[in-house]
Amino acid sequence: NWAQDRWPEGAKKIGTPRFTEELKPARWPCAYCVMGCHRRITNPEYESKTAGPEYETLAMIGSNLLIDDLKAIVRSNDLCNRYGIDTIEVGGVLGWAFEAYDAGVIGKEETDGIELKWGNGEALITMIEKISKREGLGDLLAEGLRACVDAYPETKPYAVEVMGQAVAAHDPRAFFGETITTIASTRGSCHIHGFAEAIELGVTLPELGLDKPMDRFEWRNKGYVGAVFQDIQQFWNSMVWCFFYFFSDVNLSDEVAILNAITGWNLTPRDAAKIGERVVNMQHCFNLRMGLDPLKENVMPERLSVPHKEGGAAGKIPPWREILREYWKTRDWVNGIPTRRKLLELGLDDFAKEIYGY
Repeated sequence: NWAQDRWPEGAKKIGTPRFTEELKPARWPCAYCVMGCHRRITNPEYESKTAGPEYETLAMIGSNLLIDDLKAIVRSNDLCNRYGIDTIEVGGVLGWAFEAYDAGVIGKEETDGIELKWGNGEALITMIEKISKREGLGDLLAEGLRACVDAYPETKPYAVEVMGQAVAAHDPRAFFGETITTIASTRGSCHIHGFAEAIELGVTLPELGLDKPMDRFEWRNKGYVGAVFQDIQQFWNSMVWCFFYFFSDVNLSDEVAILNAITGWNLTPRDAAKIGERVVNMQHCFNLRMGLDPLKENVMPERLSVPHKEGGAAGKIPPWREILREYWKTRDWVNGIPTRRKLLELGLDDFAKEIYGY
């Protein structure tokens, strides 16, 4: 549950080459896609073909729970797909449950006799069933991490969430670019609402002035980078364009050219960023309308504010408050509230009137 630094022995059991040898994955692309990031695998339990666990699934219901049983992970992934629940969120709430059980906060009486011990793959499968059917402890877990903390306030450190949403398996302590993605997405912690970590992995946006990769432990300018990547992500979402093309030879200029060819428009990459900026501001204003307090919600989880003791990110902690301030300044927001000037610039006059009264 985000507390352990390294897990090399378990990683070998659920990663390659064992993943490949045991599950025999084959590429399974979306229609007409040249990337094919999905994997169709042979389910070792039922000898059937099914969607294989992706990175987030392996990390959140595997590593995060110290479960090294590939069969249990495959079965759990299949169950989540069939029940329509998110493997990231499941890994987050079960991380809370396993830790609460380990600490003695909850016991067999609350779990209906199930031993929520780290590494227990059978418990994982059973709890997914209980969450989906809202049975026993599963009824509480189905409500999410904040409901869990409301029921057991002493477990707040176990709830690794922002705005109630579990943090995905991208550690901002290892990639400072993930800071804004983690704490300042409009839907809570969300690694695909921005993913500014990409610039630390070699992805650039020269059309918007980001023409060089950045060091993953450099915090300066990461607030600006976080805003730019969020804007472009929202532009892609508006196009219904997969953000994995980020990691291909298709660049932002190519994408804008494709949109122009389809629509007859004459947009530039900066126009695309402005479209995304407008979307982000609109979403954020809706959150404000619903009671969001940025000063209380845009906060790094306690668990992710403790540095690793070993590994490649040992001793590293992003100065998230400074990065957040830079992000807000880039957005022209004051303490997380868009200025009237910015809203009018983006054509969001109704929201400006709602917030400022004129």
